[in-house]
Amino acid sequence: MLWVDDLRKVKNIDYIRLDNFIRYLTVQDDENDISEPEQEHDSCNGTNGYSRMNGGPFKYSSTNGIMNGMPASASADIFELLSIYSTRPIVNEIFKYSRNEKPAIRIASWNLDDFSIEKVSNFGVKEVVCRTLLENGWSIVAVQNVECDVCLKMICDELNKPKLHRVQEWKNNSRHWKFETYTLLGTKLGFIYDARGANNIKLISAEKGPPELDFFCESILANFEIENTKVQILNVIVKYQHQSNLQEVQYHFQKLMNFDTNYSICGDFGELMNKIEILTDLENSKLVLPVNLLKHHSNSTTNFAKQCTSNFLLNTKFQKYLTGMHGIVRQGLTHLAIPLGWRWGGPASSYSPIWVEFFVNSELNM
Repeated sequence: MLWVDDLRKVKNIDYIRLDNFIRYLTVQDDENDISEPEQEHDSCNGTNGYSRMNGGPFKYSSTNGIMNGMPASASADIFELLSIYSTRPIVNEIFKYSRNEKPAIRIASWNLDDFSIEKVSNFGVKEVVCRTLLENGWSIVAVQNVECDVCLKMICDELNKPKLHRVQEWKNNSRHWKFETYTLLGTKLGFIYDARGANNIKLISAEKGPPELDFFCESILANFEIENTKVQILNVIVKYQHQSNLQEVQYHFQKLMNFDTNYSICGDFGELMNKIEILTDLENSKLVLPVNLLKHHSNSTTNFAKQCTSNFLLNTKFQKYLTGMHGIVRQGLTHLAIPLGWRWGGPASSYSPIWVEFFVNSELNM
């Protein structure tokens, strides 16, 4: 049997803080919630307005007006408390869209890990995603594993008209974010971009990637215009590949790297990162983030450990725009409002995002 007072066992929740919201909480032992042994294989109802079908994951029932018997205002108050104690990382450099007094831009890639409407409806997830974008000064983000365009719309809505305090308080926000997805054939890829940040960014077109890539990856190709520079970004998520297919994968990537445009392949390369020579042996190309930077990492801030399998692959022409700055984000990805099994403090995604910085004009790198 669980008691409300058991919340004191949660880190950073003491008697004083618990007293602030304990009046809103109840523990219910409802006979209707106890299933007979012979009914365990059937649908079963859980407490707190959640239902589970055939042993599947719990989902909140929208017909049960309020969660845990609390009014929406009380739920918001509790979230604010959890948000206060979900510390954000110290931002060592607030990126001002310049490097060495020359205009620059940061492009990122993030596998959002089964990013559904239900997931992004969690205020903790929404706060982490928005603050991570803002704190790192990203202008274009290639995202993977997004279930539908509504998920990205919800993020852009929060960025453009913030309702969460932590998003509202970030001042360096143009509030002109847009998104693009390509949903045919179940592709779960898209882009979020800042249309009116320090650099004027325009999405010219977005379409499914080259069909010859379909056997080993999902892909979406976006054509951006940044100031007067045109850039092509192929967002990919690579499927598992048998050893016999690797040479063909390398062949198709090589064809793309030979393009005479500012061309980048970014996204989640999956198992290819364990066969790194497939990417590093390509001619006229550069794998931007060093492999040792992406290796297995675990600490108490992220609460999870996973080798990063994302990277940026640039052709020779696009390499001229590099400022030399790039990174992987491992801090500030968790929130007390995000579940972690039966605990609090889960990650918004089990994948770490990466970013690369570019000059807006190649001549600026001379």
